[in-house]
Amino acid sequence: METATVFEEMERKEREAKNKRLVILLLVRPQDYGAKAILDNFNYMHYNTGSLCNVYAVGFGFGPGFEKQFSLFGKFKGITQVNDSVWYYSDRAFYDLKLYLESILDWQYHGESTAIILQNDPEGIRSLDFHGAASIDLECAIRRGFSFSRFMEELIHNVRTELENEQTTTNSIEYRIDVERMAKEAFLNSHPLDSEEAEKMYHKCVKKIAPNWRYA
Repeated sequence: METATVFEEMERKEREAKNKRLVILLLVRPQDYGAKAILDNFNYMHYNTGSLCNVYAVGFGFGPGFEKQFSLFGKFKGITQVNDSVWYYSDRAFYDLKLYLESILDWQYHGESTAIILQNDPEGIRSLDFHGAASIDLECAIRRGFSFSRFMEELIHNVRTELENEQTTTNSIEYRIDVERMAKEAFLNSHPLDSEEAEKMYHKCVKKIAPNWRYA
């Protein structure tokens, strides 16, 4: 799990990755409905995601001397602790990265907690591959009984199983993850609704997204 304040830094990290992996951009502000349950999972997700799934917390930053960067993004607030380091949050850093994502995707932030699920492409022209990506309105789902913790556990387990199996049969770095299928399977298993109601909620809360001409 990583902090994210600059898009180019995410690209660099995925370019340097030695393997194919699922990528999740979490747009969660501390004041959002249900945010505490998500933020409380950060430390566990840091260990649980491993090398086959990388989660970026948009608007968050940490590290020795990180306070020196506060003037770039306005006032930061210490929000949570991950791997013995305090993670800080800035509305300005969140806003700047959100604005950039809106400029390169056929997607618009709706003001509530959101997860964008995609995959990396270390050897591609773009190291972040938004083709076939999905956007999940987490607040919409949480208000209807959706469990973020269970969703992440299901998603990480599924991608780990698939990619570990793929490594034994082909060049896994060239493998394409079926992001929509994985997101849907994990989503449908993350709430108390019956299958019909779950399907309705999925179509209400999850949307396909893609890069526009600026990032194609």
